[in-house]
Amino acid sequence: GVARKAFTVGASTKWDTVWSRSARGPVPGYHELIKPDTVAPGLSITSTKWGGGYQESSGTSMAAPHAAGCAALIKQLHPTWSPRMIQANLMNTAADLGEDVFSQGAGRVRVQDAARAGAVLAPGSLGLGKVDATQEVWAASKVLQLHNVSTDTLHYSLAVNGTLPAGVTTHLEPESVSLGPDESVMVT
Repeated sequence: GVARKAFTVGASTKWDTVWSRSARGPVPGYHELIKPDTVAPGLSITSTKWGGGYQESSGTSMAAPHAAGCAALIKQLHPTWSPRMIQANLMNTAADLGEDVFSQGAGRVRVQDAARAGAVLAPGSLGLGKVDATQEVWAASKVLQLHNVSTDTLHYSLAVNGTLPAGVTTHLEPESVSLGPDESVMVT
């Protein structure tokens, strides 16, 4: 799960919480990586067992096939999309479970919402490394691609939200954009 391009999945419960024994980040030595990317149902999942029959199992090994199935359905719907775009689409449309990003990633996958998405913002997450109050002020920039995948012109006002350390400011360029069908813009 520490590979930069791997789509890592934690396990959620039927109550839309992160399972207490689910794998979590941050990845030691790779603080700019936000893992897991999403969570998917992984508690008390009925699956086939070695030697035949069925059994209930729990864990990320049960959640990963759910996420892989979601990715396969989106690939079938959009055969020209890259793995990066499919991953971002599933992350963009995930349900926020109210957990921290290193427990839930973007949230629980919602394949129906992913199938209906009008735009994809890739990559699905950005990490700027480990930040704390003792660090000196530094500047960093990252680039995202916003792609209109609908047949309509879409209008966006872009903003950064969430809690930032004291003294940290953000600037997005552009701050607003209109995209026609199949148009993209790079956001810094």
